[in-house]
Amino acid sequence: MIALQRMLVQYEGDEIYLFPAWPKNWDVEFKVYAPIIFSAYKNEKVVIHGGLKISEESIQKINDPEILNRLNSSLRDKILELDLNTIGLNDLGEMRPVGFSRPFGLAWAELFVNGEPCSIARWPNDSKVKTGEIIDSGSVPHDGDFSNRGGAFTFESERPLTWKDQDDIWI
Repeated sequence: MIALQRMLVQYEGDEIYLFPAWPKNWDVEFKVYAPIIFSAYKNEKVVIHGGLKISEESIQKINDPEILNRLNSSLRDKILELDLNTIGLNDLGEMRPVGFSRPFGLAWAELFVNGEPCSIARWPNDSKVKTGEIIDSGSVPHDGDFSNRGGAFTFESERPLTWKDQDDIWI
């Protein structure tokens, strides 16, 4: 028997949101055995979302003194926060290193603003920092070392030394 799982297709202006037609707490997996075709009417623009629209009111200035103290004082009033739990997002997937012969896995959630993907907070935002001496090259899967051990090197900037929480840095 072939069954087609029902979905709710919601239209708002020129955007379509896809939501499952079952309660969120159900553990449901399904396959669609027939093609689903979406097309624009008379060349109108249509965007298909698999996510939620976040209201501007949900985004606030940071008020937590502990978080504010971690930030450079010149940036404190420029950074906003969104508590994802208040809008029902509590499973964003697992962020992990990808590429370079690492195992494949599901992607984590992404944030888009006005249709453009946002990047993860980083420094520097639009350039690179020169590294110095390589102290340890880390694991190299191509050479059979799959231990996922990070490398160590010196760098030519003092800025990372001012970071208050340095135990989860990504390069």
